[in-house]
Amino acid sequence: MNLSQLVQFLYDNDMKHLYPHMVSIYEFLLSVPMATVDCERGFSVMNLTKTPLRNKLSVSNLSTIMMININGEPREDFDFDSAFQIWAQRAERRVLKQV
Repeated sequence: MNLSQLVQFLYDNDMKHLYPHMVSIYEFLLSVPMATVDCERGFSVMNLTKTPLRNKLSVSNLSTIMMININGEPREDFDFDSAFQIWAQRAERRVLKQV
């Protein structure tokens, strides 16, 4: 029986109240990542996003851009024209026209 099966057994048989501290420790251990891949991927995306030319990005904007880069669709599948039309219609904007 592995750790997750043991915790599931304790929950299924309503025994978690008998061993509350052990259940807390097991739940903590099950939530700890076994690798640092996600953390490393996040720092990699941050280093690619926050360049010397974009060093004044706010934490909120940087976080949003990183979420899109990590979880968003591939750029090849993104419809930029449709996104631009939605953005342009949301508020009065000064849209530069190509010459």
